[in-house]
Amino acid sequence: MRIMAGTIVAAALLLLVGGCASQAAKQAPPIAVREVAFHTVLTAPLGDGPAELGGVFPDNAECRVPASYAVTDDAVLILDTLKRRIVEYRGGALTRVVSVPAVIDGGSIAVGGEGDWYVYDPPTGYVLRLTPRGDVRQRWAVPDELGATAWLSLKLGRGGEVVLAVGLAECRLGQTLGQPVDGLSFRGSNARYGVRYVDQHTARVCADGRDRWSVSTDGELRGVTPLGFAADGRLIAEAVDLSLSRRLLVFALAPDGSVTKSVIDMAAFEAYPTPALAVGQDGELYRLGFTRDRAVLERLTF
Repeated sequence: MRIMAGTIVAAALLLLVGGCASQAAKQAPPIAVREVAFHTVLTAPLGDGPAELGGVFPDNAECRVPASYAVTDDAVLILDTLKRRIVEYRGGALTRVVSVPAVIDGGSIAVGGEGDWYVYDPPTGYVLRLTPRGDVRQRWAVPDELGATAWLSLKLGRGGEVVLAVGLAECRLGQTLGQPVDGLSFRGSNARYGVRYVDQHTARVCADGRDRWSVSTDGELRGVTPLGFAADGRLIAEAVDLSLSRRLLVFALAPDGSVTKSVIDMAAFEAYPTPALAVGQDGELYRLGFTRDRAVLERLTF
């Protein structure tokens, strides 16, 4: 596993809603549309056995499957929520199972540049820093005003730091994990980023209060949310077009201001309608989806 800079848990990196001052809009360059290619990285069975991931698919009710995972240079970690454990895969094979001293219902996982595992557990309101053996190194209490906010998750910053992200918050935060937060924004590559919605079709992504990118769709744009930085320096964000049933939008925001857009079809996974997207330590984009008997992790190129 690649060793990066020291890990800092902070909420100031990836809080992507708001924090963008309205400015006179420049003529935005056209958005290039890219087709997505999918490459299967891992398939893992679901079931009750010790070598299977937990999954429940009740009729006419929301299914419960692992929704958070982390991809390092040489491993895939899946937060197996129902079985309260972290499952590690290498080369497509299960190599380690570590019980987690938390409920982890609806939780999130990330791996820091130094190799430690970080788990956010909403029911207890803690972020745990674990060794790969499962021993607790540190524990942070998430403040009440943040813990009550939906769409909390752990993500990997550009320098290997793990951050607690608020995807769709609509409130201002005071302090998080001991680090000051100056509003709904996130930090990455020494700049503060934010999003403002211009109309129902368009949003501006800005850096340090200045418009850098324009993202848009023909339908109603919602939920522009960061996923992380690609290896080539592009900022990857997902969004929803409410007119596109069971599809996600992915925007790649390049340092030169150009934008590419891809549409990802989610219908291939009949058991779980919203596969989870994440950026791995290698800077690649991944999708984790489920059928009724297995989990499928894919690497996306576009």
